[in-house]
Amino acid sequence: MGTTIDDSLYQRLNAGLNAKSEAARTSTGLDQNAFLTMMIAQMKNQDPTKPMDAGEYLGQLAQFSTVTGIQELQQTVKDLTQSLQTSQAIAGSELVGRYVRVSGDTGYLGSNAPLTAIAHLDRNASGLTAQVLDASGRAVRTLALGTQAAGDLGVAWDGKDNAGVAQAPGAYRLKVEGSVDGKRMSFGTSVLLPVTSISRGDATTGMTANLAGGGSVAVDAIEQIY
Repeated sequence: MGTTIDDSLYQRLNAGLNAKSEAARTSTGLDQNAFLTMMIAQMKNQDPTKPMDAGEYLGQLAQFSTVTGIQELQQTVKDLTQSLQTSQAIAGSELVGRYVRVSGDTGYLGSNAPLTAIAHLDRNASGLTAQVLDASGRAVRTLALGTQAAGDLGVAWDGKDNAGVAQAPGAYRLKVEGSVDGKRMSFGTSVLLPVTSISRGDATTGMTANLAGGGSVAVDAIEQIY
C-alpha cells in the first residue's frame, strides 16, 4: 500500500547531480573564484597587440555557471529529501499501537488478544483446517473451518491448545489447508500484528514497522491498517 512517499527518486537524482557536478569540476580544473582571479590577471598582463580569445573565457564562465546551477539544484533536492523523510517519520509514528495486516503465516498471540489471520482461498475448499504451530514446529491446535467458498476467510485462535490449555503469548505459525477436487492443498495467509515502534531507515531500506513478536515489515508492504 502507498502509505509512504518513496524518496528513492530524489536520492537517484542527487547521485546524478553529484556525478555531473564532479564532471564539470574536473573539466575546468579550477573553482570559480580561482578562475576569475586568473582571468583578471591574464587580462591585465596580456599583450595588447595579441589579445586573448574572449570566446575561450566565455566558454569557461559558462561551465562554471553550470556547476553553480547544479550545486544549487542539488542542495534544493537534499532539503526536499530531508523534509520528506521527516514527514514520513511523523506519519509512521501514528502506526504505533495499531494493528496492521501483512502477508505471511506467523502471527502473534497477545496476553489478552487472540492470534488473528486471514486465509486467502483462491478456490472453494472443503475440510478446511487451520493448524497452529509453535516455535519448535509442534502443532498445538487444529481449528476446523469446514467448507468455505473462494475468498478471504478470517481466522482467530484463542490461545488454547487442543486440550483447552492456555499457551504462552508469543509468535505462532498458521498453516491453512483444505481439499479441492479431492486433493489436499495449502492456502496463503496474511496476519494481523500490532506495531510496537517505527524505524526510520534510509534511502535504501526505507521506513520499517517493528511488530509484536520481534518481526518487522517495510511500511509500504503493509496491506491494511486497523
